This record gives sequence, structure tokens and C-alpha cells, in this order.
Amino acid sequence: MRIKEIEKRTGISSPNIRFYEAEGLISPVRNKENNYREYSEEDLSRLEQIKTLRLLGVPIGDIKAIYNKELILEEVIAKRISQLEKEETHAREMRRACENILTQHLGLEMLDDQVLGGEKEIWSQRLRQILEEDMTRVDLEKKGLNRHLGLILLWGYAINLLVSFVIRNRFAAYVNFTDNNVELTMFLIFIMIICGIAVRWTASVKIHLIIFHLSALAGTPFLVFVSMLASEKLREQIVSFLPVFWISILLYVLVLWLFTVQREQFLTKDRNAVGFALLGTVVLTGSSFLLLKEWILPTGMFLAATVYITLFWFAVNKDVKEYNRYYAVMSANRILNPVAVVISFWGRGQAGFWR
Repeated sequence: MRIKEIEKRTGISSPNIRFYEAEGLISPVRNKENNYREYSEEDLSRLEQIKTLRLLGVPIGDIKAIYNKELILEEVIAKRISQLEKEETHAREMRRACENILTQHLGLEMLDDQVLGGEKEIWSQRLRQILEEDMTRVDLEKKGLNRHLGLILLWGYAINLLVSFVIRNRFAAYVNFTDNNVELTMFLIFIMIICGIAVRWTASVKIHLIIFHLSALAGTPFLVFVSMLASEKLREQIVSFLPVFWISILLYVLVLWLFTVQREQFLTKDRNAVGFALLGTVVLTGSSFLLLKEWILPTGMFLAATVYITLFWFAVNKDVKEYNRYYAVMSANRILNPVAVVISFWGRGQAGFWR
């Protein structure tokens, strides 16, 4: 079964199914012919069990412990009953406090912890729980997703900037080395392809982070090798321009990131994405012309980069149903590595471009 069928039969969304896979709760296999995940009846049955336990309020950690034979179902349910009894006590205290506010006609300026009454320990526990929940929910909002995505991309492009400085400062030796080492060229291309494939094959956040750093380190050399198809003069121009290019892209991603964090709906419309990319191209090209008196090469590179980054950031916001750190890391991986985008498009099926 494909993920859309599993989603339909269980009522569990695709991002949640992938999350459960990342947590090791299910283990679908990959179809070697089309690279799709294939879910078995056992996976379906386990997802139904997980859904039932989650509806009962059993945490993911306890569910994992059950499947790992570290806990048995009876003791997990007994612990949950104990928690429910405490929650019932909290609920009674909250109802009593709410009724007091209504019956005494208290105004907003009169509200303080004295109104709560009851046992202070109960309210202290409730406060700790609420604060913890509030901190957790930050990562589950769209703003949290875009915040994580932006920070990860900024770090990846900063790595590209550092590599570009190294390449530019040692350009002559670098050209001689790469021209006489076709194997190295093929190896870096191979790394980008493997990283692009691995993005679709793993649900582990740790492995995604490793892939991300490999892609970031290989990205600038890969771009230089692509420029080898052009003339030697153009290649020199590109290598010389790369530090300015990556600094500009870092600034562009920073501004785009601030927009998406402050205005959550900004990248849910394609016209906003296209308009922002074109405006970014104009501003970056104009700034580059003032510094370098060059506009043809910057226009081409900035237009390609801003449109690419913004449209795929738009795809991240458009295709997502629920937000978590895994989805942010996976999306950053795909944006940083164009090969991963191609593979994502090739294997998209009916599940949405970015899933």
C-alpha cells in the first residue's frame, strides 16, 4: 500500500505517518522500481494501535517502550488511569475557580492567583504543565517550521560561503588539481546524487543532518564543476563572484526568513513567492553592480537562486499538513541540494510535490 491509501484508511496524515516511521514505530519498505514507500498490513495494524493509544493520551515514548518490550500494555494503561485521576482533580479545581469568577462578577483587574484557591500544589503542577505545553507548541506552528527551516538554510549557505573563499583564494591550484583529476569531479557529483537519494530513503533526523552538511560542503565545488562546461574566462568570473554571491544569498534568505516568521501566510500564495524572488533579484543585482560594475552574471545567478529558493520554500508551506523538526530538516536538505529536488519531483506521485 502507498502512503495515500494508508492515510485514507487510518485517518492519520502523511507527516504523522513519516514521524512514526522516524520514531521507529513502523518500518515500510522501499519499492526498488519507483522508490515509493510500501506499507504492509502489519504497518496498517500497528498504525491503528498507535492511533488508539494516542487517542487515550498515551505518550509516544511509552508506545515505543511497549513495542520494544520495555513496558507492558497493562502498566502503561494503569499509569494513564493514574494521570487521568489527577487531571480530573485539576478539572474540578478549575471548574470551581471559574464558577467563583462568574458568581462574584470579578473583573480582569481583580484576577490573581488568590482567585484560584484550592491546593497550591495542584495549581503549581498545572502551571508547569501549561508552560511546558506552550514551549512545545512553538515547534508545531507554521512560524516554528519556517524558523527552523530558515536557520538551517542560513547555516548551510554559510558553509558554502566559507568553501567559496577557500576556492577563490587558491583558484589556480584548484583549477590545475580538478582539471587533472576527473575522478574527484565524478566523486563530488556522486556525493550530491547520493545525498539527494538519501533524503528520500531515510526518516532519521540525525542522518538528514549528516546529509545536509555533506551537501553544503559539496555544493560550491559542484557549482564550480558545472561552470567548467563554460569557457575558462566565465569560470574565473564565477569563482571570483562566488563569495559575493553567497553573502547576498545569505542576506536574501535572512530577509525571506523574517518575512515568513512575522507573516505566516506570506508564502502560501505563489504570486507572493514569485514577486519576492524577482524583487530580490533586482535588489541583489543592483547592489552587485554598485560593488563590481557587473550585472549580466549576477542577474543570471541571482535570478536562478532567488526563484529556486523562494518557490521551493513556498512548496514547503503549501504541501505541509503538520509541522515538526523532521519536516524542517528534510525540506532544508532538499532546497540545499538540487539533485534532491529533482528526485522529489520524479517520485512525487499523488502525495504532493514536497512529501
